[in-house]
Amino acid sequence: MKTVTFSCETITPMFMYGADDKTPELRPASIKGVMRFWWRAINGDLPLDKLKKQEDEIFGSTERRSSFSIKIKNYRFQNNKILGTFEIKFLLSNRCDFDI
Repeated sequence: MKTVTFSCETITPMFMYGADDKTPELRPASIKGVMRFWWRAINGDLPLDKLKKQEDEIFGSTERRSSFSIKIKNYRFQNNKILGTFEIKFLLSNRCDFDI
């Protein structure tokens, strides 16, 4: 399994909350959701069946696991905002063949 780690820094405060809308939280599912949105936006010219097939191969579906997972480390909250630096680590499965 291959890993890729990105060091990230907020330049403006990030306000992200969990299911209760009170606890600040930065979740891998949120990062993956943003990636899926932008992947669809960039590849919106593909025929719908091909778009869906490729999206499922990369991000997973109800029938297939994602080809990667995400771990977020070293983030901190201050006054319910995410500030400073944190790491996003991508764990790529062997079947992950897209270009990073």
